[in-house]
Amino acid sequence: MQKLDRKYTSRKALIYARVSSMEQKENSDGSIAHQRGQVEHAIRLGWPREHTEMLDGDLGKSGTAVVRRCEYQDARRRIQDGEVGGIFASEISRLGRNALELLALIQDCKDTDTLIVLDGSIADPNNPDGNLYQKMMALWAEHENDRRTDRMSKARIAKAKQGKAVSGPPTGYVADRDGEWIFDPDQRIYDSVAAIFRIFPEARSLKKTVDSMNDLGIEIWMRRGALLTPRKPTVSIVARILHNPSYKGWYVYPQRKVDHRAGLTEGGFIRIRKAEPEEMTITPNHHPPYVSPEQWDENLRILERNAPSREGRSIGDGPALVQGRIRCGAHDLAMSARHLRTLSDGSVSYAYQCMGTYLSGGEQCGYVTGLHLDRELTAALLQRLSTPEIATLKQTWDSARRNAHSEERRRTGALRQATARVDDAKARLLSLPSDRPHVVDAYEAEFESAMQRLKEIQNRLDGQPSIIETFTEEAWQDLLELADNIGAIWNAATTENSDRKELARMVIDKVIIEEKIRRGRVTERLVVRVIWADGEDDTILKVRLAPVAHQMIAEMAADKVDPADITQHLNAEGLRTTQGNLWTRDTVAHHVRALQKKAG
Repeated sequence: MQKLDRKYTSRKALIYARVSSMEQKENSDGSIAHQRGQVEHAIRLGWPREHTEMLDGDLGKSGTAVVRRCEYQDARRRIQDGEVGGIFASEISRLGRNALELLALIQDCKDTDTLIVLDGSIADPNNPDGNLYQKMMALWAEHENDRRTDRMSKARIAKAKQGKAVSGPPTGYVADRDGEWIFDPDQRIYDSVAAIFRIFPEARSLKKTVDSMNDLGIEIWMRRGALLTPRKPTVSIVARILHNPSYKGWYVYPQRKVDHRAGLTEGGFIRIRKAEPEEMTITPNHHPPYVSPEQWDENLRILERNAPSREGRSIGDGPALVQGRIRCGAHDLAMSARHLRTLSDGSVSYAYQCMGTYLSGGEQCGYVTGLHLDRELTAALLQRLSTPEIATLKQTWDSARRNAHSEERRRTGALRQATARVDDAKARLLSLPSDRPHVVDAYEAEFESAMQRLKEIQNRLDGQPSIIETFTEEAWQDLLELADNIGAIWNAATTENSDRKELARMVIDKVIIEEKIRRGRVTERLVVRVIWADGEDDTILKVRLAPVAHQMIAEMAADKVDPADITQHLNAEGLRTTQGNLWTRDTVAHHVRALQKKAG
């Protein structure tokens, strides 16, 4: 092989080696050795061995993720600086599979008179024919990559349509020898996944689920091959498991799709998006489930309702009654609950806050104190749930009672049919002659199957008391008595914030702050629209906040009215302190003294 001119060999020869994945790095010794052997071509072309440099730091990195290939980026920088006489690779696809990136490399080599040597074949970018060939090969490398990806994708989809898994099982499952998904035989893994689906419907919150699992000492065990690793529960892990349809026994492929239009990530990879329903192949009842499809759907509804958005915020566990249901009318934004301080009696002072245009560089809209607003909302809500309103529920109650009778008939019918099947199978078995053993075996199997089905139905009925007993006339009268005392139940010490908020969500669709009436910079009154969930006419509330009482105290104190008379007047007007309490003579006198001190 003819030696090259010293204008090339006096500069560095870079030998670049790459395979696309860590699996190939571990299992492609022959390919890697061949790529590293390109150094012999450089020596035969005249480069001293000390002028050759092996670049194999990108082994295991995809050819499309240019940003992650540090060796490749360094090679390009050195080529641009004129340090390199030739770059060596076994084939052009080792340099990359992104046509635009390869064309940029070829242009760098042309600008600095750097040779590209592919498996000993020299390509001079300054030679028009060689340049054209290299560019065509760059395009071909990307085309081949796209074709291979497309073939593999179509093959996987075709196999998935046959009901076969073409992706690995998630945590909690393993594939048996036939490729079927079964529960992970390690009890620790099974129990940790099952715990998530047991706890979440009760906690109804990702954070509360994680907290409960931590309190119970439940770790989430992950499997990677034979290696088992415990992980502390986190919100992201629990959310990922709850969103995965695999856990309801469905096989969904693909769940995610490559999105070339979205560009590359910071790591240099093509972006991935959630697959659209029409792009998915779905196989129900593909493998044993951890949760029923109905409960899985309900879990997703809880997650969707809890997720923050322009439309709403999570229900939370604080005292803010309409958290997740309240909106700022001026900005058409959901308002979030803000904890202001914990008071001396252990109660919490809170507010509803609107961020306004703050996140886009503008000003915050501000907040309104929650105690006074929630007091008015509670009164309106309890009025909505008063006895005359409950009476309209009688039709629904009667309908539910009729449905209960229908369900009871269905239960009885199922039990009667199962019993009849057992009797028929037993009669056929007893009528067979004993000299036909194969037929006897088949009828015995039929009888055992019928018996098993009967036991399952009986066990299920034994665990479920008659629904009819729930919808008795006595139960209806008990409900009416509860309705008469709804206020007492609402304010009972045993009623938790979450109970009140869940009930509020059932009755109230939205609360909109339509207007803030101010005195200077202080908001004194609110005009609030309550939109009811049942579609009835909206209710307009005019809410007076604590500054109204403060102004009234200042005016009456200026007229020398006794604090006791001021107290009586404030409470008669239905005004409350900042903490939402009734006014007392001491609190009024304290406020008067503060005004005098400020004035004087």
